[in-house]
Amino acid sequence: MHEAMARYQYVYGLRPLGPHRPMADQLLTLLRENCPRCQGNNILTIDRGAWRICPVCEGTGGTWVGAEAKNASYAWILERFPDAAASEAPSEFIGGPLIHDLSTHRMLGGRKK
Repeated sequence: MHEAMARYQYVYGLRPLGPHRPMADQLLTLLRENCPRCQGNNILTIDRGAWRICPVCEGTGGTWVGAEAKNASYAWILERFPDAAASEAPSEFIGGPLIHDLSTHRMLGGRKK
């Protein structure tokens, strides 16, 4: 679940939880299509069961279509829900440490030493 939340924040630039989510899902999911390389699977099987994150979609499973519509949708969402924006997004959503900040509903990357 935390990986999916972090991926959502990484892809959409929005917090994965909150009252904005139904509107964001309705507007933004239509502006993404399955990645042509991994067909939406996020990862590629290389050889003998080894895998790697898809370099085309960065492991998100999709790519954006319609930049103007995307920008207009973001403006519409953030106008109604200014707190929905997530300024940072962890890129470790596949195989990395994640932290769910319960006070802000943001996903954070784990601290590495």
